[in-house]
Amino acid sequence: LSQHLRRLLYSFFHCCTMSTKEEKMQAEAEAKQKMKAAIAKRKEEARLKKEEKEREIAKQKELERIAAEEKEKTASEKIRRHKEEIQRQKREEEEKLLKQKQQEEEERASAEKSMKDKIKERKQLVAEQEEQKRLEREEKKRKEDEERQQALAEQKRIIEANKEEAKRRREEQEQEAKSKELAEQEARKQELAERKKKRKEELQKQKEEKERLEKEKREKEAAENAKREAERKQQQEKRRQELLKQKQEEEEAERKLREEAEEKQRKMEEEQKEAMRKHQEEIKKQKEAEKDLASEELQKLEEERAAEFEREQQRRKVEMERIIAAEEERRKKAEEKIKALGHKAPVNRCGLFTVFGEEPGLEIWVLGDHQISKIAKKKHGLRGLIGESHGSFHVERAYIILHTSFSGGFYHYRLHSWVGPECSEEMKKQAEERLKELETGLIMDDLETITHEYKDEESDEFRAYFDRPIEYVESVTLKATTGPNYLDKSMYRIKGRNLVRCKRVDPRPENLNSGDVFILEDSFGIYQFNGRKSNKMERGKALDFGVQLRIERNARVRVHIIDEGNPQCEHENNKFWAALRLDRNADGEFILPDGHEKSGAVGATPTGLELPITPPEKAGDDIEWEQQYVSSWKMYQVHPKSIPEDKMPSEDMEVELVDVEVPSKGPTVDQLNEWNVVILDCDTEIFVWYGNYSTEKARRMGRNKAKELSEEAHRDPCTVVTKVRQQTETYMFKEKFVGSWGEYADFDFTEEHIRGNIANLVQEDVNIDCMYYPEKYANASEDRALPPPNKDSTIESSLEIYLVSEHDKIELPKSEHGVFYSGNCYLMMYELKMGVDQAGNDKSRHIIYFW
Repeated sequence: LSQHLRRLLYSFFHCCTMSTKEEKMQAEAEAKQKMKAAIAKRKEEARLKKEEKEREIAKQKELERIAAEEKEKTASEKIRRHKEEIQRQKREEEEKLLKQKQQEEEERASAEKSMKDKIKERKQLVAEQEEQKRLEREEKKRKEDEERQQALAEQKRIIEANKEEAKRRREEQEQEAKSKELAEQEARKQELAERKKKRKEELQKQKEEKERLEKEKREKEAAENAKREAERKQQQEKRRQELLKQKQEEEEAERKLREEAEEKQRKMEEEQKEAMRKHQEEIKKQKEAEKDLASEELQKLEEERAAEFEREQQRRKVEMERIIAAEEERRKKAEEKIKALGHKAPVNRCGLFTVFGEEPGLEIWVLGDHQISKIAKKKHGLRGLIGESHGSFHVERAYIILHTSFSGGFYHYRLHSWVGPECSEEMKKQAEERLKELETGLIMDDLETITHEYKDEESDEFRAYFDRPIEYVESVTLKATTGPNYLDKSMYRIKGRNLVRCKRVDPRPENLNSGDVFILEDSFGIYQFNGRKSNKMERGKALDFGVQLRIERNARVRVHIIDEGNPQCEHENNKFWAALRLDRNADGEFILPDGHEKSGAVGATPTGLELPITPPEKAGDDIEWEQQYVSSWKMYQVHPKSIPEDKMPSEDMEVELVDVEVPSKGPTVDQLNEWNVVILDCDTEIFVWYGNYSTEKARRMGRNKAKELSEEAHRDPCTVVTKVRQQTETYMFKEKFVGSWGEYADFDFTEEHIRGNIANLVQEDVNIDCMYYPEKYANASEDRALPPPNKDSTIESSLEIYLVSEHDKIELPKSEHGVFYSGNCYLMMYELKMGVDQAGNDKSRHIIYFW
């Protein structure tokens, strides 16, 4: 019974407990739901309040904006009225000034008129007085002349009488002097004959005495010679006996010395053997001692290395703790800066700046119209590109410069702005905004300094960023021209046999002859006139010259070849004579002389202009002309007195102008040095060659010398001064020098080099005619149809743009396509990829533009 009661009580207690837990859980769930509802209600109320507040703020801003606009309109209206009032007052003042000026002009005119009348009357009176005085002077002068003539006639008569008397006396004196002189001459002759006779006798006596003395002297010398010869023979015999005895003694002494040396050598070898044995024993002992010592030193060295490693680890730990502490301090300072600026988080890459400060070095941005572009680092070494090189700043632009350095485990930054003096106010304001923007991007980093730089006032720290002095690029205003832009006609004479030369001459028919070749160049063509007696060397040289001129003109003109007397060249001959004798108008048509019939066809070549030319006999010998032409050349050189050790040109270098001797065959390529400026005077052509490292001072001196030479009185009217830069030399300049310019590569023609490839070589025909008459050949490269712009989306196309720099090209990113600077040259390649044909050949088409 008691067990049954216990079970009932336990069951009842358990049921009560379970019901209490369920009620508790239900109450908690209800409380949570009420709390969530209250929170949701508070959030909704907060959201409504926020929206109400935002609407009020927006309304307030709108009201402020409307008020500002009204205020601005009112202010602008007031300004406009004020300007109109000022303009009205200005017009009234100008009208008053104009009236006052007109009155003053009228008064001045009347005063000048009265003054002129008075001056005119005074001049007439003075003229009458002068005329009267002149007549009186003439009458007085006439009387004086008559009196003077009478006195002169009397004086002349007296002088004639005196002359007659003096002549008579002079003749008498001459006769007396002649007779006296004849007597004296006769006496002198007799005295001279007696002296000659005495002198002859004395000479005969002296000769006999001299012969006697010479005979005695010869006899005496013969006796003395015989005596000396006997004495010499005795001495030689005595000397021979002494030498024989001395030789025997020397041989005996040498034998004794040899025996003594052999004995010494034997003893020395024995001593060396004994010393070697002792030395080996000592080395053996020393090695054993060193072995013991090395083991002790090795152990000591290992202990020192372990201690050094521990010290290094400790030093690195301290350095790392210092770096971490510095980083923590810098981070706190950056957070304080951000807090002061009101930013929630730092902006590392912001606005128009995308990548910066990621590696040590210098970064420069140039500002444009509401845009900014970064100058590529590969342009750091380029000089002279307008606004596009480090160290070269345009006066009309603004720049942002960031210098990054790395030390102590951190990047350190220095920020500068450079504003040109001719920069607009809008661009200056933009530079300030960009500088502030970049400063914000570096707020978490170590930004050491921020400075503003201006032209000629840069700080030493800013100038130290660049290897050379800072260059300023001034603004350039191009001058507008009117009328056709035609080249001046120029003509060259090609003459010679061994070293054929080209000489510039006046483009006139009188300078032509039948013995040489001539090249005429104008804006519409290149004409080669071959004289009927010209040699093949001259014609070949002219052919090469014409091709090079066409290449320098970008193949935009044709080369016309005219053989004198060849009826097949009649059309080209008419073109040549028209180009030589006539000028062209703005449309490119020939201006015909008076009386010449004009053809009805547009662009027709005038005929009947040919003139007789000089025969070949008067052209002179080719070889003599070569020597005379080259010998007339003069060469000057402007070079630095000393080249700096760092091989960097500087305007502080002293330069001097010296004459250079021209070899008989002409100057050589080796005489051109990259540090020098060379002036070559070839009569009608003066070349000024600039080396790559020549300074502006040297170039200025060279230009002045060339100008001085060109202004000499004996120069022909066709003389020109041509400036040439190293590695961009023209054909006319290269033609004057002897030696290789590096156009051709050396090739090894030995059997080992060409073996295995000779069978693969293909000989192709070269069509020379195609070079001069491209219109005859449909496949000529310059007359091929250009690929049309790609309008078909199924055809793949591409465009590449390169900036030409020195002797290299730099590809531009697509973001810079379409932006061209007037001081640069660009190369563009457009490609259409049109697949392949049936034979598997690529059908891609290309076009290359030069800008």
